[in-house]
Amino acid sequence: MRKGFTLIEIVSVLVIAGVLAFAAVSVFRNDGMAAYAERDRLLSHLIYARAQGMAMGGGQCVETSGKEVSFPLAGTVSGNTLPAGLLVPYSMAKDVTVTPFKVCFDAVGSACEEGELENRAGTGLLYCSGGTDTDMRFGDGLSLRIIAATGFVQ
Repeated sequence: MRKGFTLIEIVSVLVIAGVLAFAAVSVFRNDGMAAYAERDRLLSHLIYARAQGMAMGGGQCVETSGKEVSFPLAGTVSGNTLPAGLLVPYSMAKDVTVTPFKVCFDAVGSACEEGELENRAGTGLLYCSGGTDTDMRFGDGLSLRIIAATGFVQ
């Protein structure tokens, strides 16, 4: 009768232990990647909301409450042929919050607050009558800025 383990058994156990240790470390390591991912997801939604606002004559808004992101419509736009709700509200990742804000996009893509949207000359299109640049912070020095005059996000 032999005693001990073979070299193959020992190496197999070490490989399995190494894989489990790697998985545990990567799950518990918080290097801010979730914040980067949420910033990029919100960036793509802002770009799409701007395009949708321009396509439907203004009035597409984006609003965050820290953890929740929603896409309300401001007022009604005559001749709007796009269905409401193309942008689906979502929640940020567990450890990520963003500065609360609400911004709306007008018929030419400019960004402003909902109260600054107006229907000029009875055209049925909504335009911004003002607006200031909006900054959003994600912690760890991450941020996005919406330029009011153009609606571009950087």
